[in-house]
Amino acid sequence: MMRALRTASRGWILGPALAVYTAAWLAPATLWFDSRTIIVGDTVVGRAAAVTEDRAIRWSFYGEFFAAVRRVGDDGATACSGSGVRRYIGGQDGFRATNLIDWADNNPSCAWIPAGTYYLDTCRTVLRPLLGIIPAKTACWRSGPFTVREVLNK
Repeated sequence: MMRALRTASRGWILGPALAVYTAAWLAPATLWFDSRTIIVGDTVVGRAAAVTEDRAIRWSFYGEFFAAVRRVGDDGATACSGSGVRRYIGGQDGFRATNLIDWADNNPSCAWIPAGTYYLDTCRTVLRPLLGIIPAKTACWRSGPFTVREVLNK
């Protein structure tokens, strides 16, 4: 009888703990960070395009990011890219404005993209979510198309 009670009492602890762990393991990266929209403005060769993001950082975390500007209709050839690791501070919600050079981790080649139509792919990975007890979580977003034009000299 006592053995049955001890086994049952362990079930009361292990069952909920396993359920919480499973729910956390299945949770998407967007639980930590959500990029609702990424808008890249049209520009000319030699000038970095403006980037505006509507985002929500719900909890602080260390994250890895990767950004790539890809040509539309050209098998996604990469025009410029950047990546890095940074600390994201929770509680931020709203718009963030920057330029394509800063977005791609200070890559100056992002100002010199050849004329054409492009989109911006951005992926962020939450490193060590919940103190590393669950695997890293990654989410990716794509901007709408934007155009880079040649500079017209008059």
